[in-house]
Amino acid sequence: MTLAEKIMELRKKKGWPQEELAEKLGISRQSVSKWESGASIPDLDKIIIISELFDVSTDYLLKDGIEEPAAKRAGSEEMPALRKVSAEEADERLGTYCMGILLTMVSAAVFLFVWAGEVQDSFRRLLQTERFSPERKAAAKKTDFFSGIYWCIVTAVFLCIVFFAPQKEYQYQKTSLLIWPLAGLLYAAIKMVLHAVAAARDAK
Repeated sequence: MTLAEKIMELRKKKGWPQEELAEKLGISRQSVSKWESGASIPDLDKIIIISELFDVSTDYLLKDGIEEPAAKRAGSEEMPALRKVSAEEADERLGTYCMGILLTMVSAAVFLFVWAGEVQDSFRRLLQTERFSPERKAAAKKTDFFSGIYWCIVTAVFLCIVFFAPQKEYQYQKTSLLIWPLAGLLYAAIKMVLHAVAAARDAK
């Protein structure tokens, strides 16, 4: 195909009349008509603009031997095809990403909390203050056995709910996650009572 035929074909593929192409190029409609009729040819700067406008290479426009437009201009890479996803899949992926970010933030916060606690406990051990004082250590030894027994029972209950609940009863497995915060609160309350009882006995 000649340059005139290529310009006409590209314009028609876009669905543009000659007036619209002329407006985009900043020229008159008569100039476009002369190009397409072969009465004149575009200047080099217009050739470059036309190649960018129709997303073809200048080689395709100027060389008659090239019958098919280049997929992309020279030096550019072909864009991969985009895959469509449903709204449900998009929501699921977004939820997964948000959960990952949330877990990362929680992990970092727990690490900093534990690290700060370890540093404080190191100073308390050296100074033998608060729960590391001789009196508190003696009281703690009397209640240490409770911690091991308590958490073994809680872990056993949790595993029974998770592994022996019917697979379809997902609500049971979700509810089982509440065991840990509730067990932690109950543990703290029982531990305080045991320390109070031990302190009262020592006072006698």
